[in-house]
This record gives sequence, structure tokens and C-alpha cells, in this order.
Amino acid sequence: MSRTAGKLPRLPVDSDEEERHLRKPQRSLSVSPQLRSRIQPTTLLGASRDAGAVDEEQFRLAFETFKPVSFQSGSELEKGLMDIHNVLTNPQEDWERRVDQLKRFRGYLVAGASSYDQFPKVMRYLEVALRTSARDLRSSVVREACISIAFLAETTGLDCERTAEFLLPTLILLIPNSAKVMSSSGLVAIRILLTNVHSQKLIPVITQECLSSKSKETRRACSEFVGICLSTFNVGTLERHVAGLRETIKTGISDADSDVRLLARRNYTEFAQHFPGQARDLYRELDVQKQRQLSGPQNPHPVSAPPVTPASFKSKPIPKSKTVNFNTNLGHNQPGYKAVPSAAQQRSASAVDAGAARRARVKLQPDPGYGRGAITPMHRLFAATDKRHLPAGNHQKPLSTEQNLRSTQVVTDIPRIVAALGSSNFLTKRDGLEALRDCFDQGEQLMPSELELLRSSFTRLIAESSPKVAVLVLDALLDFIRIHNLQIGSWLYELLAKLWSKQGSEASSAVDLKLERVLVLIRGLFPAQAQFVHVMRFISELPHTAPARTKLAALDFLTALINGVPLPGDDLKSSSVTRLGITKVITWCSDGKSEDLRQSSQRVLVLLNQLNCEGFVGIINSIDRQLRDEAIRMVNAYPRRPSAGSQESLGLPEESDLNRERTIKKSQSAQRSSPSPDGRQRVLLARAKEQRPHADNDENVNPLLESGGSRSTASPGIFVSRSTSAVVPNHIQDDIEEQVRYITSWPQAFESSPSSKRCQLLEHLHSVLGYLKEDVWQKHFLTVLPLLHDLLSKYAGESDLIAGVLVCFADLLRLRPGQMRQFPELSVVTLFDVQHNSSKIVSDAREKCALLIVRVFPCEVLGKILCPIIAHQEVPSESVAAVRLFTLMCQETENPESLVPVLPAIIPLLVQAYENSEESTMRKECVYGLIYAELCVGEELMTPYYKNLSASKIRLMSVYMKRAIQSNT
Repeated sequence: MSRTAGKLPRLPVDSDEEERHLRKPQRSLSVSPQLRSRIQPTTLLGASRDAGAVDEEQFRLAFETFKPVSFQSGSELEKGLMDIHNVLTNPQEDWERRVDQLKRFRGYLVAGASSYDQFPKVMRYLEVALRTSARDLRSSVVREACISIAFLAETTGLDCERTAEFLLPTLILLIPNSAKVMSSSGLVAIRILLTNVHSQKLIPVITQECLSSKSKETRRACSEFVGICLSTFNVGTLERHVAGLRETIKTGISDADSDVRLLARRNYTEFAQHFPGQARDLYRELDVQKQRQLSGPQNPHPVSAPPVTPASFKSKPIPKSKTVNFNTNLGHNQPGYKAVPSAAQQRSASAVDAGAARRARVKLQPDPGYGRGAITPMHRLFAATDKRHLPAGNHQKPLSTEQNLRSTQVVTDIPRIVAALGSSNFLTKRDGLEALRDCFDQGEQLMPSELELLRSSFTRLIAESSPKVAVLVLDALLDFIRIHNLQIGSWLYELLAKLWSKQGSEASSAVDLKLERVLVLIRGLFPAQAQFVHVMRFISELPHTAPARTKLAALDFLTALINGVPLPGDDLKSSSVTRLGITKVITWCSDGKSEDLRQSSQRVLVLLNQLNCEGFVGIINSIDRQLRDEAIRMVNAYPRRPSAGSQESLGLPEESDLNRERTIKKSQSAQRSSPSPDGRQRVLLARAKEQRPHADNDENVNPLLESGGSRSTASPGIFVSRSTSAVVPNHIQDDIEEQVRYITSWPQAFESSPSSKRCQLLEHLHSVLGYLKEDVWQKHFLTVLPLLHDLLSKYAGESDLIAGVLVCFADLLRLRPGQMRQFPELSVVTLFDVQHNSSKIVSDAREKCALLIVRVFPCEVLGKILCPIIAHQEVPSESVAAVRLFTLMCQETENPESLVPVLPAIIPLLVQAYENSEESTMRKECVYGLIYAELCVGEELMTPYYKNLSASKIRLMSVYMKRAIQSNT
């Protein structure tokens, strides 16, 4: 049988792109009937073989070419196969010897090696050897490896399922190879493998390549492999991956290559025979042209439209008053229809009373001969849509087409409505929403594909800026949630996030009222535990620049959820999402711009404490100490309702009334005088400012600082080392009181100095930090740290100052690692907050801080902080920085075992981002993260995470891996 396997030749097509029947392949085999009957592939090609290519006939002749071997026991078999493994995996061995060993391996199979108990154990090693041989640069070795793999599959059948799954990606990589002997060998080997090994584990590998490969040869071959699976695998094996097969066929029908399109249509025919319901849904998702190609007379396997219409799949009749008619001729002169009264045609487009408009709409009466009912408000849309497909001057379709449209009108209601909802025209969109509500009134259950279409449409429409459209959308959304709440649980988080964001930006009171009604309905229909998890996730993912109204919307929902819905106390679990969400709420308690946000945040903390005191205390005990103190203060300071002459304890350590009053006043004073730093840092600033002394008179001002620090005229900018920094006077180096005086007076001196001298002051502070005594650090560490955060927020646009602050921050990490370990989240956030500054001096200082952070904090602590940032990717620059920090952690860790607990949480996120991220920078950083993680912990621990990566991604990663190894050596 002749085949071409390298550059697959294009199949003949008609002038209108409709492919013809393929010629059946000719087979001329000289092997035994038993072997020949084992394989009956569905052949792709019927063209003559290109020069150098091999075909199945040559493979089968090679099956009879092997090195005879003999063995008397399982131990001899194991020793012989291990010798083969050692030769094949040794790159120094001569290629001819490797070819001989592959023939010797086939000799073991002929001798019955697969029946021994030792064979599966040794095959685990030989799998690697066969993969190495299939990747060899010499075509003779690759061909023999493919022949051996095919012979193994034909000899052992399903027993080599694991080996087939392991080797299939490598064989697929051979297909686009320019060397025809390699590409054709891989192609024929896969055909034989799939025909003999009916494993459900092979299907995802093939479908993934069909969907993601950029090589048309690979897509074409994998489409043929899908056909082999559909024609030879049993239904029980196929149904486990029916979604992947369906998506592969759908994508193939629209592929840029005509051969792939032809094969996809053939695969559709096989698919419809096994899964008629899924085939029907797939057919309805295609556009009219693709449907015509599937059902037209030019298709080699004609399929009716809808493709499968047994009695069990026929739609129920719909009341005439609710049916959407899809006939194309809707003009006034169409027979059997009455004209629309002018009052109905000239109705206002206002959406104030949509229900009354729908009730007042005049229904058109069809001719009984058509057998279907009236037209919904979408008649204008569908008339216009259908007429666009007609030639100019002809708006009358043939009778067969009219009947076809009428036979499929019910099953295409939702797709047509969704198309109307996507229109930019207000009238069309309004009519689509009204028609959708009419469909909801029928009480019919929607198909999963229709639910998915509506979910996508509502996700987009909730953000509508027009109040008219927004009111109609929310009315339809209310009906949709009320009827289909059991089927949309997986969409709940996305829906809530859109609603809260809409509340944060909405100015119309009518829309606000509708939004509140939707949220009330959601709280009553969905499980309270799921809602709690979603609101905590939303809060944890909100960027610090989010509007205060959006934050308030989420907090109000959480307050109503805790107060109004029976929420079990054990829902308050110390998960990473809950911990990050509560941390955000604590920081909002000190927001300097919104009094409502501060009060709502404080109220939420109190309610969470009342919901589950033990769980709440456990969560706040796991966060930074400053945030924990702030949470305790906020809960204890909340106004309580008097009851029976006593106050009810909240279960937290309570300050004295005098101390609490003083703390609140100082906090409010700090908020009024502070320059509104970022919310994530405000709590630390407020608490630390309470503890540090203030310079209230000129006697506390250090004269050295008053003169601008160093009297030298060093140029501003980042300072490299203390040898080039400002000179520190001896009395400051040795005297603790002078050091205290310097630290306490430095902020005032910095603020009062002109901008030209501030870099010098930072340089001088950098020099002084190295001389501070232990007692000074113990008392004033929380003076220096908040001060640096304050400066980062206040002077975010001045690169020289930011670089100087980062150098001082690096001093804290280097000089006081024990104290800095109490602030892991705050340290990482500080690093990410300056990511937007691309100045070189800031980048250099940022890299030094990152290096110190990965050395100071344990891998497990950093992993818990980085995982949510990488997973959510709300701010791309922060996600990229998080991946870079993880890469640096892998490079710098001295104990690889400390990195192992982090891998299950963070590596799947890197793999997913590498495969799917739209940001090229993110994909590149993920590659480096995966590479250095593998270099740190070894290939064995990392390989299981790569199973979902496409072949092209694995190839690219191997290239980067080689570069990384070369650069390290």
C-alpha cells in the first residue's frame, strides 16, 4: 500500500472548495494472514509515495527482519533487554550497533518476551531508550525505532498502553520533519499503534495536537488519527473524551487546510454514528455554510440537517404564540401573513415598560400551510439576516430550503437570539432580549451548549453602559437565574464579579435597583458556602486601584450574606483565598479616602469574628503581626450594643478603654496627615507611627541632617557601596543616643529639604543603617520600615528617590533578616509595587531586593504568597514579577528539598500560563521558571506536570533548557 507521510500532499478539491471522494489505498502484502488481519487503518492518502518515504508494506516486511535471540529464564530476558537499553541510551555508540539492538529487541518479542513477568518492569526502561532512538538525528535509527514500536504494539496490543502513551508525542513530532523517511516512519507507526492499542489515554494526545499545532502536516495527520480512533475504538472508550473529539472536529471543519476540513467532515460522520446527540449540538453551532457542506450533495458522506433526527431527538411542539419563525420572506406581500399595524411598527424604542410593550405587540398570523406560529419581536432581525444570504433582487428561497429552515427553527432559537444580543443596534438588541424572555416563559430546559451561549452573552451584556439596555438585560438575567440556577453553578463567580464591578461604576438608580434585586435572588438560590468563597476570592483579587464603590459592593454583599443566610461557622476556614481576602479587608479599615469603606470593612471583621471566633482568630494569627494587631484593634473598637447591663466579649484580646481611645485618635490623626499611601501598606504605617517618637521642636533635629546629610556634593542616584557613600561621623557610629536622635529626626529633615538634597539624605541613611546598635534596632525598626514604605508611595514617580529607598530596604533585609521575616507579604508587595518603574537604577535596586527576599524567606512562605498572584493575573506586571521571583528562588535555594512542597501548587499554574497566556513575556518567564525548577529538583519530579503541554511547547522548552544548561556551565 502506498502512502506519503512526510509533507502530506493536498487532496483534490472542486472549484467551490467541496472535496471529492478519495481513492481507496491499494494493499499488496506478503505477510501471514494473521498479522495482516490485525491492522485495517483508515487511510488518509492515496497518492504515490515521495522519494525516501516508507509505507506500511515496508514496515511489515521489516517485521520479519530481526536478530534471533534465545533465553531460558526471566532473569536472562531482563539482562538482555537491559543491555539493549544501555546501548540505545548511549550517544557514543555507533549508529549501526544501535540499529542492530533495535532488531534484537524485535527478536525478543518474536521469542515471546511479552509473556514473562519481568517484561513490563524492563519496558519502563526501554520506553526511554525507544524515545531516545526516535529522536535520533540519523534517519536509519529513527526508522528502526518506529518499526520496533509498531511491532511492539501489534505483538502486545493493549498491554503496551503505558508505552504507547509515553511514545505517542515523540512520534507525532516526527510528522512535520523535512526528512521524508523520518516523517513517514512516524506516521505509519502511529497508524499501526492506534489500530492495535485501543486506549482512551491516547485520544487527548491526538486531539490536543489537532487543536494547537501550527503545522498543517501535523493537523492533517492527527485528523486522520481521529478518524482511526472513531472507526476502531469502542464507544465506551470514546465517550470518556467525547468533548475533546467534538471540539477537534468543530475546529477541523473551519481549518485553513482543505485536507483537514475534508477529514474533519468525514470524522463528523463517524462521530454522529456513535454520539448522535453531541453531533446534533455540534451541527447547530456551525454557521450556515459549514452546515451546507455537511448536508449538501457534494459531501462524500451526506448528512441530513439536523444531522441526526431520530424520534428521541425531535423537538417538542411550541405554542404558536411563543415560536420564533425563521422563514426568510417576512415582507408585507408574503402570502398568508397579515400586515403589521402602523401603531406596532411605530412604537417607541423606550425600555421603560418592556413588559407592556411585549403584551401590546401585534402577533402576525401565519398561513396554516406553513405549520408554524407567530413571529416574536425578532422578526426584523431574522428577515434582514436571511435576506443577506440571497442574491440581489431575489428574496425568495427554493421550497426545499424553506422547509429545511422550518424543520430546524426550534433548535436554532437560542443561537439566533444570541446573535441578536451581540448586535450594536439598540432595537435589535432589545428585540433579542424580549425574545429571550419569551423563550424563558415557555419553561423549556435548554441544552448545555445553549446555556453556555447565554452565559457568555450575559457576561458581556452586564457591562452595557446604556441604562435602557442594562435594565432589559437584568430583567432577562433574573428570569435566567430563576429558571436555570441548578445548571449555572460554575458560572456563579464570574457573574458575581461582573455584578459587583457594575455596581461600582453604575450611576443610574434604576439599574442599581435591578442589580440589588439580582444579588438578592442569588443569595436566596445558591449555597451560602459557595457564595462566601466567591466573595472572598473577589476581594483577594481586587487590585488596589479598584474603585471604592466596587469594594463596598462586595463588602455589602458579604455583610448581607452573613446576616441574612444561614452560613455555617465552619465555612470560615484558613485557606489561602480566605486569608488574603481578610488581609485586604483589614487594610481597607485604614483607607484614607472613603469613610464608608472603613466602616463596612470594620463591620465585616466583627461579623466574621461573631460567625466563628476560633476560626477568625486562627486566620489573623497566620498573617503579619501588624495586620493582626490592626484587626484586633478594629474588632475591639467597634461600637457594641448594650445588652442586660453588660458588654458582650468578641473573643479577642481587649485593650483598655483609655488605650483604645488613644490608639483610635492617633490612627485618625495619622490618616489626616499622611499622604494617602497604598492601602496594602497603610496599616503598617499607622501602627508604626504610633510607636515612633515625633520631632516636635528644633532641639530634636540633627544638625547633620539639617545641613543635608553629607556635606559632599555627591550626585544623586543609587549608591553602590558604603565605601562610596556619605561619611558617618564618629559620634553617630558609637553613641546610641545620637543614633536614636538621628533616626527620629530624619523624616522631618527629609521632608523639609529641597528635592536636590533628598538623594543625599537617603545615601546618608543607607550609610548610618550599617552602624546602628542592637538596642536601636529593637526600638526603632518599626520606625524605619514604615518610613521607607511611605516614601515609596509618596515619591512613586521619582526614580532616583525610589532607587535610594530600595537600597535602604535591601539594608533591612540584609541587616535584620529575623525581624523582616515577620513581614513576608509586605516585603513581596513592596517589590511588586515598583514594577511599573522601568528606570535602570530602579531595576538594579529591585533585583538586589528580590535576591535578598528569596534568601531571607523560606520557599514555602514565598510559594503561598506567589501562587494567588500567578493564578489570577489581574495585573500582568505583578504576575510576571511573581514568576521571576519564583525562578530566582529556584536558582538561589541551596536545599532542593525545601522547594518540593511548593511544586504541586505553583508548577501547574506555570504550565497553564505557558500554554494559554496571551502575554508573550508571561509565557517566556514561565518557561524559565519551569526550567530552573527542573534543574533544582530533577526531571523525575517535574515530568508529570508536562503531560498537558502541547508538543510544540515541549520542543520550545527543550531549546531553552539547553541554553540554560550551557549558560550555567
